[in-house]
Amino acid sequence: MTITSFFKKLLIKNKFLFFTLITTSAFASLDGIISPYIIGKITNTLSQKNFNDIPRILILYLVLMLFLNISFYLWQFCWGKIIKSSNQFLRSRAFNTFTYSPSESKMANTLNFINVNVKQIENQCIDSVITLIYCIDQTIVSLIYILNINGIAALVFLFCGLLPAAVPRLTRNWIQDGTKSWNQSYEIYNLKISDAVHGFNTIRHANAYTRLKLFIKNALLMEERKYFFMNFRRNTSNFFAQVSYTFSMVISLAVGSFFVVKGQILVGGLISLFLASDRLTSPIISIVNITNQLNSVRPLLENTVLQKPEPRKYDNLSFVNLSDKKRLSLIIVLLDIIIMLY
Repeated sequence: MTITSFFKKLLIKNKFLFFTLITTSAFASLDGIISPYIIGKITNTLSQKNFNDIPRILILYLVLMLFLNISFYLWQFCWGKIIKSSNQFLRSRAFNTFTYSPSESKMANTLNFINVNVKQIENQCIDSVITLIYCIDQTIVSLIYILNINGIAALVFLFCGLLPAAVPRLTRNWIQDGTKSWNQSYEIYNLKISDAVHGFNTIRHANAYTRLKLFIKNALLMEERKYFFMNFRRNTSNFFAQVSYTFSMVISLAVGSFFVVKGQILVGGLISLFLASDRLTSPIISIVNITNQLNSVRPLLENTVLQKPEPRKYDNLSFVNLSDKKRLSLIIVLLDIIIMLY
């Protein structure tokens, strides 16, 4: 079973539930623009000294936040119902497949799937897809909002916001190589320590304790050296990401300030743009990460316990490969059953 076929079956059984989930997810994604909009509105109102408008803006903010909270509540309710339906489908499918042709060899795999794999599918597949829907909704809503403020400035903020995310992607292989190198050195060190402990008496009788200490010390130094460079690579990647984030924010604010000086954006609009741009770039980064994570759940859904068994064919009317004596015995048994029933 593929991820697509799994969600197709789940969607057919829960059409209205998925429709409600997508709708409430779209409403909940307004979280990305409500606060930036209200903060920008209050800033412009205060700068223009229209103090009488502040209560009206605060009441609007209260209404919007209550609407947002209700949307989140309904969204999480639909989320829980979909998880319930998914778990019921997977566990029932696995159990029915086992009962169709039970065997000792299938028992452990079926129980492991029901008790462990179903929860992994819930966390890595169902939760990821629902979060993916929310991130897509938030990206669309936030993009429309910041483009409405100023198209050019919005694109600059978007580009600068995505720039720091490119650093981990560029350094991913470099970091993975460092992690693999440390894992190999750790396995070598762990193996040498294990051999030394189990064979200590033999080593002591052979008077090779000094050589053993030097041998273990070199392995430990190598393992710790690899561990240091593994963390060094991670910290270096984080350092460049932070530096790029700093430069991107300075560039974004410089461009936004330029448009404020030119009178094309109000100060409140610049603040709204700055806050909303973060709600745009974060979902985009999350979408990439979730898409990669969904690939890891594929082997779980391809488990043999979910394979739909072929229907058995029975022929109760013909006596195939039976001798005359056996046919006569079967007929007598059937007659006895009929007599007992009547």
